[in-house]
Amino acid sequence: MRDVKGKFRDLSGSNNAPDLNAFFVSNTEYQKHLAGYDRKSPPILDIEATGIPSVRRMLYTIPARGRVNTLRRICFSRLPSTFGSIQGILTKSRLERKQDVAKLISRVLEENGNLLETVVAEVTSRFKECIIGVISKLHRGGAKGFY
Repeated sequence: MRDVKGKFRDLSGSNNAPDLNAFFVSNTEYQKHLAGYDRKSPPILDIEATGIPSVRRMLYTIPARGRVNTLRRICFSRLPSTFGSIQGILTKSRLERKQDVAKLISRVLEENGNLLETVVAEVTSRFKECIIGVISKLHRGGAKGFY
């Protein structure tokens, strides 16, 4: 049984993979009946002994488990955040929402101020180089009426 459960981990190459559910389906009790048995402990000849009902239960619960997990995610994750956002939007004035955005922008600018200054300086420098290059080409090419 352990060999079968660990097989999924081996095949997937992941140590975090879940145990593979293993259901052994056979009718060993019927085989005992055919081979002969001790009358004091007769084989159990019912459908449960075959293992088929446990496989059937597992197969029928798979869709239900997936739906329950989806519903749980919706109820405990998506809906609260959606309702929180709606409540925030509906209970704040336009000025408060504007102030929230301004705070967010200010915080980002404070955290990345050096980066922003560097990017602006680099863009300005490259722009000047490009403009000077274009003017030089036009001037060398004899563009009349440029000045």
